[in-house]
Amino acid sequence: MKYFIFEQLVRVFPESPDWLKEKGRYEEVGRIFEVIAQANGRELTPEYIINMKRRFRIEKSMQEERKRNGTETRYSVWDLFRGSNTCKKSTAIIFICGENYNNSIYDDGVVLSATCERERCAKRV
Repeated sequence: MKYFIFEQLVRVFPESPDWLKEKGRYEEVGRIFEVIAQANGRELTPEYIINMKRRFRIEKSMQEERKRNGTETRYSVWDLFRGSNTCKKSTAIIFICGENYNNSIYDDGVVLSATCERERCAKRV
């Protein structure tokens, strides 16, 4: 049941504007920004939208230039543990996610075990 709920939530929530920007889906980024502005009781001016699109194009061209020059920044898992603050936060997040994963497996196992036990008891009667 938990997985079904999570799957439905993933469909409801919009993609991250950063991810959409990296994929070149600028129109969707603009729409998400407009929704966020409306939720905050603000309105995006046309100048802001034009400047945002211009900035996206500049960032995209700079990224392509870095790829061509071979100076693109590459990250690895070890970058999560380089700084002391980042290391603490990464470790805490990994621990919390691991605990939630273990608890969900344990809970599912207990439910499955109880269901099987109930079925076995029902067959005996």
